[in-house]
Amino acid sequence: MHIWLYCVKIWLRVGGFVERRWSRRKQVGQDVLLHYDGQQAAVCTIRDLSFEGARIDTGSLVVAPSVEVQLHFCGSGDQGMVRIGATVVRVLEDGIGVNFSEYHDGSCRYLLTLLD
Repeated sequence: MHIWLYCVKIWLRVGGFVERRWSRRKQVGQDVLLHYDGQQAAVCTIRDLSFEGARIDTGSLVVAPSVEVQLHFCGSGDQGMVRIGATVVRVLEDGIGVNFSEYHDGSCRYLLTLLD
């Protein structure tokens, strides 16, 4: 197991920088409802998605680092609303970067569908 992780780290360094993700990213344009700190839900757009986290365009909404947020995706078919808890790990000029921290019923399956 340790040998495999070491090989992945070397592969990720090839581009001249260290990539902290362990799963591949996919560019998407998925709308999501973002809830945090009792604030009214805001419609935001996920631009970059992996199984571990996402980059979210928040427009004029400002969210501080380390804030816990809830993301509500409008699932397709019989999935209805899919909810994923996340922590803000990076504040960007046009949005935030989050790491997923709470996977709820059906959320893993939904993420796999988006990443396929």
